[in-house]
Amino acid sequence: MAELLDMDINWTPVIAATVCGTGALYLFLKWRNNQKIQKKILNARKRRDKSLQQAEQAVQQFKIQNPDFESSSIVSLSLPELTGKLKDGSLQPDAVLYAFMEKVLTAAIFCMWIMYEIYEFMASFRGLQSMF
Repeated sequence: MAELLDMDINWTPVIAATVCGTGALYLFLKWRNNQKIQKKILNARKRRDKSLQQAEQAVQQFKIQNPDFESSSIVSLSLPELTGKLKDGSLQPDAVLYAFMEKVLTAAIFCMWIMYEIYEFMASFRGLQSMF
């Protein structure tokens, strides 16, 4: 037993292995967390795309059922005019809903296009920075 205590142990490989193992574990956990985040982003994009598609289909269906539907004349009304026409029955609430849904869809698609362009620009800018 005394011989075991007198042994001269070289701790360098043990410390190196511990540091490497800890670093590998850290990188693995960071990678796994990134994968989870990417999956959440992908699921959110799928939900957004599905919702936009359903809304577009609803607006299209309403337009087919109401061929005289003119959304621009509804969304251009002021709030008092809109309220008045709804109260007197010259405008139906569903027509107002679908008119504004169409307006929102147009704006949402435009905003997504802008965000995509900004993202592409930033990605190319980061690529240029890494060259210097």
